[in-house]
Amino acid sequence: MAVAIGEREENIFLDIYDFGYLDFEFLWRKYWDEIDNEKIARSTVNRKMRKLTEEGYIYPIPYKSIKNGSVVGRIGYVYTLAGKGVGYVKRLYGDKEVTWDPNKKYRKGEYIEHHLQLAHFSIQAMRSIPRQYEMQYRGEKDAAFRIENGTSFKNIILPDALWFIRNKATSEFTPIFVEYERTVRRSEKKMHEKVNGQNSYFKNGFYKEHDVLKSFPAEVPPVLIYISNDNRTNFSYQRLIGKNYRTWYEKGNYCSELLFTTIEQYLTDPFGDIFVNLNNQRKSLKQITNLASWSHTLSAGNVKWLPSYMTASKLFGENYLFTDGILLKQIDSMFSEAKLVFYVKNKNLEYLNELAANIKKYGLRKHSLLSASFSESSPTLNPSLVFLMEEDDEIESLSLFLRSLDFGGDVGRILVGAVNEIIGQPGKPNYYDVKNHEKAYLWKE
Repeated sequence: MAVAIGEREENIFLDIYDFGYLDFEFLWRKYWDEIDNEKIARSTVNRKMRKLTEEGYIYPIPYKSIKNGSVVGRIGYVYTLAGKGVGYVKRLYGDKEVTWDPNKKYRKGEYIEHHLQLAHFSIQAMRSIPRQYEMQYRGEKDAAFRIENGTSFKNIILPDALWFIRNKATSEFTPIFVEYERTVRRSEKKMHEKVNGQNSYFKNGFYKEHDVLKSFPAEVPPVLIYISNDNRTNFSYQRLIGKNYRTWYEKGNYCSELLFTTIEQYLTDPFGDIFVNLNNQRKSLKQITNLASWSHTLSAGNVKWLPSYMTASKLFGENYLFTDGILLKQIDSMFSEAKLVFYVKNKNLEYLNELAANIKKYGLRKHSLLSASFSESSPTLNPSLVFLMEEDDEIESLSLFLRSLDFGGDVGRILVGAVNEIIGQPGKPNYYDVKNHEKAYLWKE
């Protein structure tokens, strides 16, 4: 009796197309998660995959499954697409070109492990995502961006995977390019090729032309994350990217955030504060997704957003002022209204105390991005501080604490906003003005 191909089987084919290979662990956790007992789950999955193999949809390869980030356990199978499976994917994609390397069934070792690990990173993120968020993913085939190069095509950027994450309070998905680096001593040439492609992609704003982002749709400039076996690899990429990232903004284009972590940290909690950016600030996927979506809805016309890695400035003696980004609104040729954004997690009072003391002592006037943002006649138009929080019920207590601090005369307004109230609603008075004890708009009306 022929195996019935339903929605689950179609999605399995698409997942194999995305990642190249799937194993029992992935299939169990995504498609048979209702089965708690591993022995029963293994029997169920094996039975289904055996039928699909017999019908010519998939091809099994003997292999050890990945579990908890390592290739361990008994010999089982990984599955790749066979002829009928490739044909089915082509029908599902319709008029979009589908390419498939039939030699995948002959691949061995590290090649398979690399693709399996990306599948596991993706499913772990989906299983760990907080209820307020939604996630989808695509593999490297869809994530690639190419341009015509004479009679052929040249890869500009070829991420290992592409994630789309959004806070359900907004319709905006944030695209996240995932780079997985297994080796500590990758060739300098290969690293330069990858980083040069990223430079070209972001500097030229190719994300505005990227088919998979346009069709999703996801208009927020992408985030780029590196997940590496060893921090030494991350440091190498940080160094190379750090030489060029400022050129990305020459045409008003940018990457929403650049983040780095290790596999060990990622496996502990994909949505925890496990990433660092170019400034070594701790970040989470929740935080960068919210900031990217929020800032994108505000960045239009005379308002521009500068991500955190572009805003660090040595203001406090030998110490830097780090923000989570700066909004600049061009009022006229001589003045830009500025908002310094700080994403508050766990209501870190010690950090806020230190921030206020430093701003009062050293001021903000030496910040290179704020030179046109001070008004002697209207001090309330001086740079404002905007504190964003994830929890609505913490707004009142944070506002009371901020009211007790003295930030000095360089600061205009102090605003507090709850992410779920302000995200996707740029035109509403959803902020709380700490000094005036009232609801307020982000920009003065």
